[in-house]
Amino acid sequence: MKNCLKCNSDKIIPNAMVLDTGQYASGYMQIAFDESPDALIFKQRITSPVRVAICGNCGYLEFYSTQPEVMYQAYQNMLGNK
Repeated sequence: MKNCLKCNSDKIIPNAMVLDTGQYASGYMQIAFDESPDALIFKQRITSPVRVAICGNCGYLEFYSTQPEVMYQAYQNMLGNK
C-alpha cells in the first residue's frame, strides 16, 4: 500500500506483524487454505504468514499474505480436485 485507501495519506508503516497469542498459536497470525476441504482427515492444509500495512494517519489496516503464490496454487489445486 503506497497511500492509504481510506484517507490517501502516504504515512504508511509497511510489513508489520500481527501477534497471535492463543493457547496453541505459533506466535504470529497465519492464514490457511485446505486443498482438499471435503476430506475427513488429510485436508492438505497450506498456511502463510500474515503481515499488515498500517496508516500512520488514520489507523487503517491492510492485511496481506507473505506467500500469495503458494496460496493461489493451493486454491487452483483445490479446484482441480473437485
